[in-house]
Amino acid sequence: MPDRELTPESQQDRWWKYGANVALSTIVVIALAILLTWMAQSHALRVDTTLGQTQSLRPQSVNFIQDLKQPVRIVALYPKLKSDSHEQDFYQPVADLLNEYATKGKNITTELLDPDTQKDEFNKLVADVTNKYGGEVKGYKEILGALPDENKQVDQFFVDEAQKFRALPLDQVQDQQTQQDLYSAYLTLVMAHHQLGDLKTAVDSELDQQVPSYKDGVDDAKTTYTSISQLLQQYSQVLNAFSANKALTKQIRDFAPLAVTRADGMRKVADGVLAKIAGLGALKELDEFRTQLKSKSIMVMTDSGYKILSFDQVWKVPESSRFATASPDIQPKLSFAGEQQITAAIGSLTGGPKPMLVFVRPGGPPLATVTQPGQTPMFAVLGQRLKDDNFDVQEKDSSGQSAMQETPIPEPTDEQMKSAVWIVVRPPWEQASEQPLPLDQMLADHLKSGGSAMVLLFPLKDPMDSALGSMGIRARADFVILHEALPPPERRSNDLVEAALQSNQFVFKLNHYGDHPIATPLDGLDFLQAGSMPVMAAPTIPDGVKVTPLLPIPTSPHFWASGETESILNADRAKIVTFRATPDPENGRLYGDIDNTAANPIYGAAASEKADGSRLVVVGSSLFASSDLVDLPDNEMLEKHGLTVARLPGNGEFFINSVLWLAHQDSMLAISPHALQVARIKEMSPAALGFWRIGVFTVGLPLAVLFAGLLVYSNRRD
Repeated sequence: MPDRELTPESQQDRWWKYGANVALSTIVVIALAILLTWMAQSHALRVDTTLGQTQSLRPQSVNFIQDLKQPVRIVALYPKLKSDSHEQDFYQPVADLLNEYATKGKNITTELLDPDTQKDEFNKLVADVTNKYGGEVKGYKEILGALPDENKQVDQFFVDEAQKFRALPLDQVQDQQTQQDLYSAYLTLVMAHHQLGDLKTAVDSELDQQVPSYKDGVDDAKTTYTSISQLLQQYSQVLNAFSANKALTKQIRDFAPLAVTRADGMRKVADGVLAKIAGLGALKELDEFRTQLKSKSIMVMTDSGYKILSFDQVWKVPESSRFATASPDIQPKLSFAGEQQITAAIGSLTGGPKPMLVFVRPGGPPLATVTQPGQTPMFAVLGQRLKDDNFDVQEKDSSGQSAMQETPIPEPTDEQMKSAVWIVVRPPWEQASEQPLPLDQMLADHLKSGGSAMVLLFPLKDPMDSALGSMGIRARADFVILHEALPPPERRSNDLVEAALQSNQFVFKLNHYGDHPIATPLDGLDFLQAGSMPVMAAPTIPDGVKVTPLLPIPTSPHFWASGETESILNADRAKIVTFRATPDPENGRLYGDIDNTAANPIYGAAASEKADGSRLVVVGSSLFASSDLVDLPDNEMLEKHGLTVARLPGNGEFFINSVLWLAHQDSMLAISPHALQVARIKEMSPAALGFWRIGVFTVGLPLAVLFAGLLVYSNRRD
């Protein structure tokens, strides 16, 4: 069969053919653009392009918030940075981090409010918090709600009583003293009337604030009604004297006892108001809320309570700013440490009862509890910081001497001690003993039963071998870590840390902490220690125990551990000690010095753990955690920028991280808040976002395809 002859396409055929192709392509592209836009909006994908993933949550935080069983609400009160401002942008890092929490935590909702421009939303937040977390706020509100009626009743008494008083024949009284007494009684009524008017004004002012002050309103009522009760008592006393005054007219004498009865009755009303006020509980949380909830704060809320993170808690001065050469007039750029604080706040609000931490001492005064005004115990600063981190901080005197004092401080029970984290301290002032103390066996039993402890030792004190050996750690109490004498600096520094290093060979500074979850987040932070013994793994490590050395001693300058411990700690600081590897028994030198080399490093601490959950951290000296060092201000930053920051941030962070690890709160271990911020993708403005979403993808791209199709159609058309 011959092939069918093909006829050429007509112009109309080509119109239909290519026109249909263009129309179909346009429809497909528009459909794809709509689909992609919908997917982008409903399935948010955020890519962290910062160096070191600084705008992403750590895996520990992600695992923690994914397992939350109760809803958590995070509200940040941060104003957006104006486009023409040259100030640091505090809004965007907070927005980035809150987005991470909302995305990774299924039970977390986040909000960002500008308290300056979003006043309605802010007032609603205030109302929600006040009603939900005000503690005894219901009772305060009930008293203030009933106060107008009570004020009206009491004030009406004074108005009526003053009217009755003015109707008396006072002009017939001739005695000058009696006239003064009558005037005083009348003035009492007038004063009380004005006080009630002032009270209404004051209470209205307190309740009309952006954050209503129910406590201040009730305090105003208490002050006023206390005064009114006293005025009524004075009024009754004056009138009682009128009843027996024969020099007064019968009308005044008859008026007096009735007025006393009325005044006593009204005084009962005033005292009733005072009794209801006295029965109220404290509004501590609400007071804290009013003072802390300011611009640039973050609030974490659950059904059980809330925590407010102030600006200073989440924005830190970078460690590197200490060495910056910028002008003193230029403030260093602050780094954002919000993740640690927010995750810790969520943990404290959702983690059930507070974990207990006990400072255990072999005698002497309390270590972290202030018992007298003006007194600062050795670990008071860290004790308060642990309380802020939701720990129940207690004290225990293992010698039992504290219980025999006239006013002993409360101590935890034996049952509470079993589940508590112990901070065992062998302070420098402890008297040396040739025999192990009861504390040694207490610690051994605690670790054997699965407990956790941090042991802060000191040279020449009991090294607690029996307890520490069971966890694979050995402390050399007969040695002290030294460095070679440093040459005098070319230029004298006002830095107390550098001065201490110059004047004391047993003082050392480091900024590398070892390879352990406690240590790795802290790299780069300055840490100062003094009078430390070496801490190492025991010659024989029990099965199932993992030991990790901490606080590696620097190799430059030259460090070693000297066996002349007693003479070094008690000798004149001007005496220079040199490294001597050989012993000299004739002169009391029983051991040769232990050299610190790259092949055989010396460590100032160690951590160990058992499979049964026991954990132990041992540090060769307790001095690093003293309040004086933890709270030591950086004079250079204070003089240069007027900022009060810690000179030795690593001291406090190492202690707190150790406690968190011992309490099995590994997810709370901090990434250093002093890490510098790095560049990130700038936030896209609503106009730019609308341009790309609508102008480019929804309209522009289909129009481009349509234009291309029309161009092809036009060129191919006969």
